[in-house]
Amino acid sequence: MLSDKDYELLDKVFLKLKQADFTCSDVVLGPEEVRVLVDDFDDVNNQLVEIKKIMDEFEKR
Repeated sequence: MLSDKDYELLDKVFLKLKQADFTCSDVVLGPEEVRVLVDDFDDVNNQLVEIKKIMDEFEKR
């Protein structure tokens, strides 16, 4: 289960990923950001799937 601190780190990671997508640039993650992704992979993966569904639905509009 993700802690509040983990959610904050994930928000930062998602922001970095979004910015990198818009600018076609690389993403550099800090050790804590990598840790939260690795330690909570299942939770993160499930959230990414849900975010992707929301984004796909939004783009259809």
